[in-house]
Amino acid sequence: SQPRVTATPPRNLNGRLEMDGYDDIWVPLPIRSSGVAEKLCGGKPPKYQAPKQLDRSKTVVIGIIDDAVNVAHENFDDENGITRFDYLWVQDANTSPLAADGSATSFVAYGREVNLTKIEQARAKHGTNEEAIWRHLHMVSGGDDYRRNALQMRRAHGTHIADLAAGKREPGGGTVNLRVVGVQIPVLATQDTSGASLIAVVADAARYIYQRALRISEALQTPVPVVLNLSYGISVGARDGKHLLDRLLQKYAAEYRDATAKLNSNAKAAPAIAVLPAGNGHLARGHARSETGSLDLRLQIQPQDETSSYVEIWFSGDASSIKLNIAPPG
Repeated sequence: SQPRVTATPPRNLNGRLEMDGYDDIWVPLPIRSSGVAEKLCGGKPPKYQAPKQLDRSKTVVIGIIDDAVNVAHENFDDENGITRFDYLWVQDANTSPLAADGSATSFVAYGREVNLTKIEQARAKHGTNEEAIWRHLHMVSGGDDYRRNALQMRRAHGTHIADLAAGKREPGGGTVNLRVVGVQIPVLATQDTSGASLIAVVADAARYIYQRALRISEALQTPVPVVLNLSYGISVGARDGKHLLDRLLQKYAAEYRDATAKLNSNAKAAPAIAVLPAGNGHLARGHARSETGSLDLRLQIQPQDETSSYVEIWFSGDASSIKLNIAPPG
């Protein structure tokens, strides 16, 4: 059986991550009450409005799961200066309020969603003042709904990655067909050195990207390929393809392929590809394996490193047969 991953207080993401023997998933941010979540997520977002110049036969969705994604940067514009970010989910922004008539203004269970229309409205109001645009979209601090993040500190990992994956390569290069759906993951999740806090929010982010890509495919009546990029390494968990996140990514991609194959009588399943990191820690010597049944390891912690440190032990058989000795420095 799989290990129990507990929450504080115990809860789950509207039943979405109860699979594979996991009872609860810890999420490092406040979640809407179930009643509000059901109200906000029960309906469907407005129908996708495709740009007039879009060539449906060449359209591709790039999914970005990262932190600090600058949707106002000109490298994400099309030939007409309009952003190619069709959707962005800011996972730890303050939840969107209901509209005056009680209808949903955001269609995610937590955080806040903005679409192309909202991004362009913010740009029209604030011009080239990028930080004002971020504040307008609740991506950064400026009220009581968010904390200072990497965008404001000018070290935006997500912007760099998004530019590599979906930025303009040359003027007039037909970039309107390269659509972007982004998810800005919580600051607290990025600060967890083990990557364990990323599992739930990344799984939710992947599902969101495929759901929004399906709306684009439905509007175009064409199976649109999706390339999902996650450039965060997760050092905890299984290394044999059976990690919970591995299985969820495979599940959501398969669901997307199946859904696009049913768009019309001529539709074929759209390709759905996930690009994952090999790991920035490839020189850290962070993994060890014993073929003999015993292992002597040295755990080195830098003196000024105040982040949490973790050790995982994976084995088969009865835990009572395992002996662990820990020796302090010196």
